[in-house]
Amino acid sequence: MRGLAVTFVLVFALLARVAVALEPAAGMVPSKAAVHGPPTEHAPPTLPAHGLPQSATQTDDGRLTALTATMVVKVVHVAEVRKQVLAKVKALHGHPMLMTDAELVLKVPPASLPELLELLASSGTVLGKSLQRADLTDEIAQLEARLKSKREVLQRMRGFIDDSNVQATLRIERTMTQLVQELESVKGELAVQRERARFATVQVSFQYFQHGRITYVNSPFAWLNEVDLDVFLREF
Repeated sequence: MRGLAVTFVLVFALLARVAVALEPAAGMVPSKAAVHGPPTEHAPPTLPAHGLPQSATQTDDGRLTALTATMVVKVVHVAEVRKQVLAKVKALHGHPMLMTDAELVLKVPPASLPELLELLASSGTVLGKSLQRADLTDEIAQLEARLKSKREVLQRMRGFIDDSNVQATLRIERTMTQLVQELESVKGELAVQRERARFATVQVSFQYFQHGRITYVNSPFAWLNEVDLDVFLREF
């Protein structure tokens, strides 16, 4: 009996040591990686785009800009030049904004701006020209942030209507009406700035070549003395 008791004590002590070795250390909690395995990799979040087409004017560092070119051209036949210029603008997927007898305001994709300016320069004598570039990146980003913020506030206010009494509901509706007006204003400003970045603006002013009126010619050629010089010069 005594030998059996000693054997039982030794077995109990051995089992106790095994249990202690398998038990986690005090105060330690298994990590999520140990329970669920290594975390899966996710693609990095993409930044929101500015909602602009590929034709938008961007610099090498990705900033959005607005191009405005002005040109003063002296021509002989303004109507013919205007017709050629408008046809070219249409072929370049642009459109006119203003058309008068002596002025054109045109919109063309930025990549097509040099081609249009070359046509204008070849149509007559260039008396003046300029090219301005305005950075719109920060302004567009601020307008987009304002638009997103106002939309979120409007969405939260809609959720308050169901839990409000009549007076509170009326105040919420008045605030929402004002907020919608502000939203439309921001959307309009954003559309204008996006349009400026999407198309380059060309302002063209035409001047005429003035022919002096000849009232009398004494030429050894009889036909020249009889010709109507005003008609001749106008058709020349």
